[in-house]
Amino acid sequence: MSKKKKLILKIVVPILSALLLFVLFFPMKLYFKDGGTVMYAGCFGATYSISKLNKLTSIPGGSVGYRVGTVVKIFGITVYDDSYIDYEHAIKIDDNVNARVPQIPLDMESSAENDDIAETNPSV
Repeated sequence: MSKKKKLILKIVVPILSALLLFVLFFPMKLYFKDGGTVMYAGCFGATYSISKLNKLTSIPGGSVGYRVGTVVKIFGITVYDDSYIDYEHAIKIDDNVNARVPQIPLDMESSAENDDIAETNPSV
């Protein structure tokens, strides 16, 4: 190999290695719409991720609560997890909650039909 190729390799390889490490480990802050979870991750969580959890989760027995805490993963392996479910602020879900939600028509024709039905049947 010529001296010129060796010199190029001595310069290019470290620069490409540094660039690759920068891309893999540069922190990105990701927000989730699950109650307030924030995740700091490198390369979309492939190399590492640190999650500050504050997310809604279901609890056995028909309740909803928050999972809070911190989770650290390196190459997809959990190395630290102090997350827990906050039972103190749990909310009991009523089994008949869907029965009380009014049905909203999607188009104008069904709205006119529902108005006719509501006028003839006052219990609706």
